[in-house]
Amino acid sequence: MDDGGHRENGRHKAAVQGQWLMQHQPSMKQVMSIIA
Repeated sequence: MDDGGHRENGRHKAAVQGQWLMQHQPSMKQVMSIIA
C-alpha cells in the first residue's frame, strides 16, 4: 500500500469536502464544528 498516495488522497478528499461546504452553505455553527 502506497502511504504517500494514501495521504494525497486524504488531502484531496478534504478539498472536495471544502468545495461541498461552500456550495451548500451550511450554518456557520456547523462549519466551525467541522473545521475545528
